[in-house]
Order: sequence, then structure tokens, then C-alpha cells
Amino acid sequence: MKPVKTALIGYGHLGRFHAQKIAQLEEAQFIAIVEPFADSQVKAKEAHPEVMVVASIEELPNDIEAAIVATPTSFHFELCQKLIKRNIHVFCEKPITDKLADALKLEAQMQSRSLVFQAGHSERCHQAWEFKDKFAPYLTSESYLRLDRYAPFKGRATDVDVVNDLMIHDLDLLCFLLGSAPYKIEAQGFKQRTRHYDHAIAHLTWKNGTKATITVGRGHVHEVRSLEAVNSAGLFRVDLMNNTIAIAPAKAESIDQQNYQKRDHLLLEQKAFYLAIRGLEPVMVSLNDGIVAVKLIDAVLQSLDSNQAVELK
Repeated sequence: MKPVKTALIGYGHLGRFHAQKIAQLEEAQFIAIVEPFADSQVKAKEAHPEVMVVASIEELPNDIEAAIVATPTSFHFELCQKLIKRNIHVFCEKPITDKLADALKLEAQMQSRSLVFQAGHSERCHQAWEFKDKFAPYLTSESYLRLDRYAPFKGRATDVDVVNDLMIHDLDLLCFLLGSAPYKIEAQGFKQRTRHYDHAIAHLTWKNGTKATITVGRGHVHEVRSLEAVNSAGLFRVDLMNNTIAIAPAKAESIDQQNYQKRDHLLLEQKAFYLAIRGLEPVMVSLNDGIVAVKLIDAVLQSLDSNQAVELK
């Protein structure tokens, strides 16, 4: 296929990794980096001397076809608006916006354009989900799921709360695995290291009776990323840090354990993005998926602030 002429928006912590993938993939042609800060511009030029470095989207060449937005969340809406207006395909890191109203504005802006908009929910890329049929019996209407995602404080993403920073991964995963969003959320949380929520627990309920609890924190004593599901059929657990699956069927005497391959999620996401632009594959994570995640974040934060359950329409 013809390489997609691509620009990277933001050369910060995550942007540097995205830059490496753009340069690595034959499906992309790395044209430009948009970075407003002088120090980061120098780093970008040193790492990618063959790539144009500019300070704003307005300075991008007219032939840019696609852009990857890897800036802090608070800038996503404004940047995505500008890119869509220029008819540039967008891959925006999660969450796509920090306000639900802005996410809906992007949806309205996209309706009249034949552009690809991919949301960056990288946890969908675990090879474990390719074995979904194997643990489908544990994802029924009677199931209870538990997802844990916490780690010691790292000082990053402090411009947003832990719901936008971490819980969004698991909110999207549940929708992806169960095929629908919950209708009720009840949450509690604590502000520990920043002015935002740094630890949060959300209880989710689906209309078919499925229930789940997500616990996230960025001031913990150790690091955990896992998913468990249990019902009368038994239990299955995926360790997302160590790439292992363990299944304990109710009527079996032994536990079925297997490792799965660790993969480069950013590379897979980007490749899928370029293939979708060329019409060779469907969009991996659609704009609608990204909006659903923002809706769930909004509901969790409403519940945290009100100390009451929130029902979604």
C-alpha cells in the first residue's frame, strides 16, 4: 500500500514512543512533528533529523493525510477540531476529550466527512483477547468481574484525575469484552497526591445482571493490572502485567494456565490506523467507542462528586 503521510502532534513522554512507531512502520511516511515547546523541539530534531518540526498545526504541509495526537488530554479537543477541519485523519490518544460535550462536538463535526477517527485504547491489543472464546463461559449475565489497575506514584498525568488516566482503560475493556456499556455506576474516591482523584473504586451494573468492580490508584505500594471473572462455571484471571491467563473451571480438578505473547500495542494501533485509512481494515477503536468511554468517565466522576449512583441513558 502507499504510505500514509503522517504528522505527530506532541513530542512529550508518549509522543516520543509514537514517533518511533511512525518511523518504523512501512505503512507510514513520517513528514512532520508539531511541538510548541523549544526544548522538546530540539529533542525531536535530534531524534528524527529527517522530519520537519513545527510549532503549530497551521504550519503543517497541505499534503499531510493523517495525524497522531499525543498531547495532554486538555488539548485534545482543540487539536482534533483543527485536524478534522483540514480533512486529516485522526488517531487520538485516550481519552479523546476531557469533557463529554466536546466529544459530542467532534462527533457532529465528523458526520459530514469521510475521515478515519481512531481512539487510542491500547489495552484492546493484548493477545489474551484473541482467546475470548475460551473464557466466554465466564462472561455471562450472572458473572461478576473485578479489574485492578494501580501502581506507586510516578508523577505523570497529574493534569487529570485517575479516572481519565487509568480507569478509562478498564471501562473500555469491559465494553469491548461484554459488548455493551453498563447502565448504572456507583463510585468512591480519594485525593491523595494531587488536586484530582488519585484513587477510585467504581461498581458497575449491566441490565442483564452482570456486575463489575474497577479499582484504580496511582499512589499504591505495588503495581497490579489484572482482570478476573467468576460465576457458577468457575473463574478466569488475566494478568495484564505478566501476560498470563489462568482458568479454574468449576468441575475440573486442575487449573488451566498459559502465557500469551507480549506485543507492542502502539505499533499495532498505528498499523491498524493506516490500514483503515487505506480501506484495508475496519477502524480498531472507533470515535463512537471513544465517546462511550468519555460518557462512562463522566458518570464515574459524577458519582464521585455526588456520592450517589448514576444511571446512564
